[in-house]
Amino acid sequence: GVAQDWTTHLIGHAVTAVTGMDHARTLTAILPTLLRDRIKSKRARLAQLGRRVLGVAESDDMRAAAACIDAIEAFFISLDMPVRLPVSECPPSALPEILDVCSRYRFGIGENRDIFLPDVSRILSASLES
Repeated sequence: GVAQDWTTHLIGHAVTAVTGMDHARTLTAILPTLLRDRIKSKRARLAQLGRRVLGVAESDDMRAAAACIDAIEAFFISLDMPVRLPVSECPPSALPEILDVCSRYRFGIGENRDIFLPDVSRILSASLES
């Protein structure tokens, strides 16, 4: 009965299909950016996760949500997983093809059905290593 968000997986599948990058690595590279992009709509659940699981002590939900995302990212880094799409594996020139694969999905995606192709483009671009 809980709303589910498979956006990270859908984008990750497209990245893997186009670049051959390992799916697990696409997930850790995309999730922090996706969460930051959607923090307002995910604020309460991220704050709850941060407090209950990740030891976040912030009382303000928005600060707790941001701290939760930082903790998730730190966990991925501790596992030696990427938290950005490595340009060596996912060059910016691959983004149009990745978006083409994503365009075949039934939009809107996400638990609120409010993520569309322009959002995916923004999230992918922001997920690239700088």
